[in-house]
Amino acid sequence: MIRMDLNSKEYEIMKVMWNSDRPMLVSEIVAKTKNVSDGSVHKIINKLEERGFIEVVGRVRVVKSPGRLYAPTLSLTEYMANLTKEVYRFNNRVIDLKELLNYIVKKDKNRNSEYMKAVEEFLDEAQNDKRGE
Repeated sequence: MIRMDLNSKEYEIMKVMWNSDRPMLVSEIVAKTKNVSDGSVHKIINKLEERGFIEVVGRVRVVKSPGRLYAPTLSLTEYMANLTKEVYRFNNRVIDLKELLNYIVKKDKNRNSEYMKAVEEFLDEAQNDKRGE
């Protein structure tokens, strides 16, 4: 299992990759990364690959040398869900979903209706799945 903790620079690179609709070259990641120096990006990419967050999904020729195409191995949603489970498992606590959702909604009142709609859709789908069993 992948350890879910990312430092701020790793997270910055992962956000760039999660926001891309296709695999990326390191040079493209460098161009879109704001708070990480060009030299650090290569090291962080290698570390993320070693840890299993990203993988090489292809190779292309860039000028005269080959370039690797990288893609995340998990979505942002999967990352956040696994991180939440890992934090609570480490603390031997059960996630209080009501408390978690309440906190999210109260902290971002501008998106309150969006969150509520997502929760309602989830509950409807869960109810339909339960009926179909």
